[in-house]
Amino acid sequence: MPIAARPNEPNEGQGRAHDPAQARDVSNWATLLLRSVKTCRLYDTANPNVTRFRAELAEATSRLLDRCGTLRLEVKPAALEWEGQPVFQPQSRDDNLAGVLHRDGVRTLTLLPGMAPKEVQGLLDSILHVTGPTPLDDDLVTMLWEADLPHVQIASVPLEGDLDDAGEGEDGGHAPGLPWPGEREPAGAPRVRTSPSAGLVTRSDDWEMEEGAADPETIFEELDAGSAEHVKRLRHDLDERRHTRLLADATSLVADAFEAGATAADRAEIGAFASRILFEAIGRGEWLVALEALALWRSGEPGAPEADFFEKLRDASCSATAQAVAALDRQGEEALEPFLELARSFGPAAAPWLMSVLAECEHLRVRGPLAKLLGELVRDAPEVLQPWLSDARWYVVRNVVHIYSMVGAKAVGLVRAVLAHPEVRVRREVIEVLARAEPGVARPMLLSMLEEAESRLVVPIVQKLASDSHPDITTRLLALFVSPAFEKRADEERRAILLALATRGNAALPVLEQALQRGGLLATGDDARRQEVAYCIARIGTAEALDALQRGARSLKPGVRRASVMALNARGPGHA
Repeated sequence: MPIAARPNEPNEGQGRAHDPAQARDVSNWATLLLRSVKTCRLYDTANPNVTRFRAELAEATSRLLDRCGTLRLEVKPAALEWEGQPVFQPQSRDDNLAGVLHRDGVRTLTLLPGMAPKEVQGLLDSILHVTGPTPLDDDLVTMLWEADLPHVQIASVPLEGDLDDAGEGEDGGHAPGLPWPGEREPAGAPRVRTSPSAGLVTRSDDWEMEEGAADPETIFEELDAGSAEHVKRLRHDLDERRHTRLLADATSLVADAFEAGATAADRAEIGAFASRILFEAIGRGEWLVALEALALWRSGEPGAPEADFFEKLRDASCSATAQAVAALDRQGEEALEPFLELARSFGPAAAPWLMSVLAECEHLRVRGPLAKLLGELVRDAPEVLQPWLSDARWYVVRNVVHIYSMVGAKAVGLVRAVLAHPEVRVRREVIEVLARAEPGVARPMLLSMLEEAESRLVVPIVQKLASDSHPDITTRLLALFVSPAFEKRADEERRAILLALATRGNAALPVLEQALQRGGLLATGDDARRQEVAYCIARIGTAEALDALQRGARSLKPGVRRASVMALNARGPGHA
């Protein structure tokens, strides 16, 4: 990478006509460079945002150089200039990318056409090294020299001379330098310090020596004598810091900021930061910290758009939900209650996101309590879970229907969409929902399910229908009874249908008596079926039913007579 001394000639772009479109392109590129630096400092190298910004920066650099050819930027203490006009000016101290370059002696930065993506990443990495939280011995000029970037050229000044002249602009006046650690000084004030003894202006990194100070050997002996205690204290503080979680510390800082007399605007800004803590705490499974962060967020921003927050959690590119599910499955019973308390504090707005968590959880110890809580949250608006009824995973659909069974009447109409669901376990849950519904609403849906119901569903459907006295149910039950397929049904199905017919009263009696008397005088082999029918008539218990059994007891058909007598005896000795 060629490095030249700082040129003395004026900016070659001065006085030239500028292309506003190219100036805008250069400005956008400089802004993207800053955003890439901030993103790479915020996340680790494997983060998708870092990968995306690095790729976008490489593509933007190639496009810009293709359009404008060689890109030469003049580096000022607080601005980047292209052809004599500012194309990048920081909005805050943290955004002063130009100041970083100027601090390390860079006065012009030139990018040549043909710059490869690898060189773009090298330039970005060099800037990251000198702007990170850990101080480095090397400056940016040295970093770029070692990176060996053939399409990157800089003009620089010696670092020592630049520091001695820090804060002095080209016109001889003072320009704001980079912020030094410590107290904030007024904007525009030169960062110098006056020695009270000599009255001289010194650099901010100079140390003053007091008169009459002890010699270095004596001072070293004094420090060495007390070092053991200081080292012990330092290690103790370090251990405490290691055992204190970062998010818990951040939450405490936010709480302290609220108590420090923050204005309404300050509280809103701090509250927005609390929402970021909440987001991170959810991803890490730190439910107690998330509870505190939620309270702080609501305190700082009472009308915060929480629905947008949960939409962000549900976004396919967001890994926080998957991490939260993994934490729930990994954590023990003691961590479940804080999570449920957090979910309850979120309120109904969180129901769709909590359903996402429920859909992914693997352990029943999590799914059961969470489904119960969701039933409470969506009691007034169960339709928010309706999209999940079309989920391809049958167990997710069953979970939604199970939640609707806890909601009650308001959710009955919503399960109509899954009456014919291919999974029998889903339809069984639907029957539980319909059992809690008004008969007029549940009846047509139960009857439609009975048409094609499997053997294991016939019994619960018939049992639910038996409590409804509507004539349509009597007609449907009698149709099942007289069907030739009735004899081929499993024993528990036939028993359930006959028990339901016993609740129909005299309306079912003619068909039942005809079935009891069916067969010729010498017919055999139907005794068990006749016995079932006779007991069904006995359960009806009306005078007409008892008369039918008395007629059967006097029948000349041995099988009919035996079945009728046994049914009468079951009623008591007075009926035989």
